Amino acid sequence: MSVFVVAGTRALLVWVIVFVGHPLVQARTARTPTESTTERRRKELRFQRDTTYAAIREMETDNRLGMLSPQDLLALREQYTLRAATVLKELDVLEADIARRTDAEIEDDVARYRRSRPSAG
Repeated sequence: MSVFVVAGTRALLVWVIVFVGHPLVQARTARTPTESTTERRRKELRFQRDTTYAAIREMETDNRLGMLSPQDLLALREQYTLRAATVLKELDVLEADIARRTDAEIEDDVARYRRSRPSAG
């Protein structure tokens, strides 16, 4: 069996786990009423990021063990690196939005508190 076939099969297995596991993770998080859609998406993106990193590490191990040629490693690594970059960009945008909303909520809370305090004077 070709080394590329073995590596491709492993890569396919990782993605099957991601896509099969996603609904299970989503169903579990859907039961948590206090968790927002944004937080669920953040968890999903972190899961995809971690899974992609794990696949890259596994490919590097396969290469060191001689199960994957350097050329195959480069091709697969490029594919997974692009996927990781896409996930990281989306995660950065989402987390920046969360930070902006959190800052706005804090400012609103401070303004409400200041309005509710009796004037000193």
